[in-house]
Amino acid sequence: MDNGFLFRCSTTAVLLLGGFLASTARAQVSREPTVIEGAVGRIRAIAISSDGKVLATAGYDVPGDDSGRRAIRLWSMETKKQVRMIAAECDTINAIALSPDGTRAAIGDRDGTVACWNTQTGQLLFQTSGTDAETEGVLFSADGKRIVSGSDKYYSFDSHTGRKIGEAKTHDGWAVNGMAMSRDGKLIVSACGSDAVVSNAANMSTLHVLSGHERSVDAIAISTDKKRIATGCYDGTITLWDTASGKELTSVKAHSADGVISLAFFDDDRRFASGGEDGKLRIWDVATGKAEQTIDATSLAVDAIAVSPDGKTLVTTDNTRLQFRTLTDDRAPTKSPMTDSNQAANVIDLSNLELWEVVRGDWMQKDAVIIGSGNSRINTKQNFPNEFSFRCKLKVNGPTNPRIRFGSFHFGYEGDDKQFFLHGPKASGERFSFEFSRVYQIEVTLKNDQAVLRIDGKVVATSNPKQLDERMFSLEAGGVRSNGSAEFSEMTLTFE
Repeated sequence: MDNGFLFRCSTTAVLLLGGFLASTARAQVSREPTVIEGAVGRIRAIAISSDGKVLATAGYDVPGDDSGRRAIRLWSMETKKQVRMIAAECDTINAIALSPDGTRAAIGDRDGTVACWNTQTGQLLFQTSGTDAETEGVLFSADGKRIVSGSDKYYSFDSHTGRKIGEAKTHDGWAVNGMAMSRDGKLIVSACGSDAVVSNAANMSTLHVLSGHERSVDAIAISTDKKRIATGCYDGTITLWDTASGKELTSVKAHSADGVISLAFFDDDRRFASGGEDGKLRIWDVATGKAEQTIDATSLAVDAIAVSPDGKTLVTTDNTRLQFRTLTDDRAPTKSPMTDSNQAANVIDLSNLELWEVVRGDWMQKDAVIIGSGNSRINTKQNFPNEFSFRCKLKVNGPTNPRIRFGSFHFGYEGDDKQFFLHGPKASGERFSFEFSRVYQIEVTLKNDQAVLRIDGKVVATSNPKQLDERMFSLEAGGVRSNGSAEFSEMTLTFE
């Protein structure tokens, strides 16, 4: 090891492919994202500035001409608009990082180089010579003076001049697949072949080798408190490790055999998000190792995950697009007065728009009635147990098609036929004809894997959805062709 390799990095850690560590309040991840477009090639790496104002993206993206260059784009986190595009003379950008003050962007290139630009002017500050392996990891120190990269070796550079400060060998000579740094800057975890290596950031001496994956490790995250490390493997498994001892805590099959390629802790380290080649975004509980949410995020791969420093936004890639999802605080269920003191069920009154997150469309509340119009949707701000009875009164005003969604199945009607039905796996029954401007009493009950729809007390349809640990509910007042509105009132949720 080169004794000149002394870099003391205390940085906001940029994870593999740009994942970002953040401490947040207990949060739910909204399923419906805000989507922005503007890239002209697949985005593979993202990073958010320490002040949370700027998002940087790169990958196969190009400036939109025939120059053969790659594009680094800077976006406003507030407006979701592009503020600058830098044309880079490089191959394919695998990793990107922003300096703590946001004035510089560093990238790791497929040809083994590291390059750095002034984000205010777009001026290239330096570009290093290539190495024998792709540069898959790049990090800034907290003071912004150094850049740490991983390829065939670990390298440390002066972040203003590009002068090499030091280098160190990798674990067993493996090329680096990705890097993550603890928030206090004392640890660096690297993906090297089928192992992950925990190193002292001051001299890159090995503290632990995390072994046990069957195939290559492609994603790494370190919890904010440094107690946990998450590794994602090409075989689709995620493993949680105890940082102090290097011992495996739990391992789960998380994604398809195509692999886990992005990870990030959030929610005060109580949860982490994973992205896979299967296009799914999953939210996991650290304590139980169970998946709390599964979101079909993209038809390709979730190449990168980033969490804003304020813990309010989760950003993921979707080929040439970016998806912004809100992280909303959980709200404790409020119990309605019980008519029977021996009743064991919880009854939650959901007839309050503040308990819902507006995803799209126009929504308003009038007294205890929630009214939506146009192409509209709201989601509950928390998930609920699998077995429940949902009751509400519904009035349809004009040509619109309201729906109540319970995850894998939903109640409502499709097209122009004014007939309610329970849509979902093995759905059966008779469709219920209804009239505009008339109020109907709706009840959907789920017990084990059987869902039953009752309208005005009559059983109309059944379905057999899969059991889940938790479900998020959604209301839709109409779709893209909606020219009316729907009114939801007296909404209660009862569960044991």
